[in-house]
Amino acid sequence: MISRFWWGSKQGERKILWINWNALCQPKYDGGMGFRGFKAWRLSTCTDSLVYKCLKARYFPRTDFMDAFVGGLSSYTWRSIQQSAWILKKGTY
Repeated sequence: MISRFWWGSKQGERKILWINWNALCQPKYDGGMGFRGFKAWRLSTCTDSLVYKCLKARYFPRTDFMDAFVGGLSSYTWRSIQQSAWILKKGTY
């Protein structure tokens, strides 16, 4: 939704995508715009979703998402989510 806002179209005319979304989500000191990734944010707010329940059962059964960590046998998905979770944690604490 946010990328459509920045690169949306009007009257069927498409705008040019000068840089990809992942580059814009990089911190400003790394050359990005500092936009937030929303996958980790959704996990911390939508606790009734199936994805949240599955990840909670496997990776953080006794705590909440904000206090979870990457274990030794974590999946690629969980490691990827945790790589962006520090941004969310920095903004909430």
